[in-house]
Amino acid sequence: MRFYRTVLLTVVPTICLISGRFAFGEVTVDPIGFSVGVDSGDVIETEMILSNEGDEEVAYRIRSRMVDREWKELRIGPRRDEPGETLQEVELEHVGNLGMGFDQENGVMWVTHLNQAEPPGFITGYEWNGAEITDIVNDWEVPQLIIGGTYCDGVIYCSVWSQNQIHRYNVEGENLGAVGYEGNSVMACAADQEEGLLYVLSYTTVNIHVLDINDDFNQVGLIESVLVQEGDPVDFRGRICWVPEHEEGHLWLGHIFVLEDSHSIAWQLSIDEEWNWEEVQHFDVETDVRSMGIAHDGQNLWTGNEFEAMARIVDDGINEPKWLLMEPDRGVIASNEDETIDVTFEPIEMEAGLYDLLVRIELDDSERQRIEIAAVMSLESPTADVLGVVTDAANQNTVAGARVDLDYYIITRFSDEGGAYEFTDLPPGEYEFTFTATDFLPYVGELNIEEAMEYDLDVALLHSECN
Repeated sequence: MRFYRTVLLTVVPTICLISGRFAFGEVTVDPIGFSVGVDSGDVIETEMILSNEGDEEVAYRIRSRMVDREWKELRIGPRRDEPGETLQEVELEHVGNLGMGFDQENGVMWVTHLNQAEPPGFITGYEWNGAEITDIVNDWEVPQLIIGGTYCDGVIYCSVWSQNQIHRYNVEGENLGAVGYEGNSVMACAADQEEGLLYVLSYTTVNIHVLDINDDFNQVGLIESVLVQEGDPVDFRGRICWVPEHEEGHLWLGHIFVLEDSHSIAWQLSIDEEWNWEEVQHFDVETDVRSMGIAHDGQNLWTGNEFEAMARIVDDGINEPKWLLMEPDRGVIASNEDETIDVTFEPIEMEAGLYDLLVRIELDDSERQRIEIAAVMSLESPTADVLGVVTDAANQNTVAGARVDLDYYIITRFSDEGGAYEFTDLPPGEYEFTFTATDFLPYVGELNIEEAMEYDLDVALLHSECN
């Protein structure tokens, strides 16, 4: 069944000049947004093209995050379990897993083990496939009393009790020496590998010093009095990790103040450009130590134990976008060249519903541009197609290169040489379509998609004199 509608649209009092491309500085993206319908077990593969029309090469990085919407009833998607719930217990080689850091590229969780009963401790790499430990990639003794650690770019950074130095080892177990910093004893450290920053938690001050790994570990920021309120005790025990996927707040702390009713809590914090912190969420987690190790494997939190050779995998309450893969997710686009990105929609073991991601393409050009587009997946859910023809109202000729923007999702299409455009696999809902073209007035039309069918939306544009 086809539903036909020819719409005379409302004039928007804005005149703009639009070309047939969607450009951000000197970089263009095609297509501008995705919307797909998928059946359970299916995999959809497509492409996205990044084009650099400038005279200089441009580095790019692609990230995605869930969209925080006030969902309408038809747009409610599946939700996660309760934050803090133990999803799995993983047996480790040693007790005292107080420091953890995940090598996402190689799928290895690096753990610094502190055995207070029989020193020394150990540094161990556990190969993790998302469901179980499949191998131990390396395991070596360390002479220091290591109380925490993290991983970044082939190096394990370790905190040692009552020292204001960070000890370093490579993944082969070779000691790379220690580096100092301006704070007190190092309680824990975390790494932002994408920015090359090391976050160092200072004991008793509860300050986090931010060091530039690529600039001889010079301090570039200071996050003061993390989670401390007036009157709180100063005996703060905590571990930290940095989660690149968590756009609402990258920094996590596993900690507790020493109190009679002490219990372990995972805190998620947002850090702004001025190095101020703000709480995103917190919840209790199960552990046997007041300052458990904490890490993230790209999907869930890991929390450690002091007296057991076991780590707990904990629900972080965040639905990490694992159903959309873009490869390569970073690289360099040469001058006047294209970069082809393989895009895969792969909803493995997911509930039926609507999933919505904001894809962010960060460009390292002179203006540090950022492209944002939508990726919408309807899993075993109804979808509709919207298509039409854009014409000149004065003579009924077709208009090529007219731009058509959705209001609810960042998805844009352009009319072809015959004036035709098409949106496929849109979820049900009320939409506004904005049509713009060079030398024409913009128009906006509304369409209520209620059923899984094909809707026609033809538009006749009025001429305008562009200034």
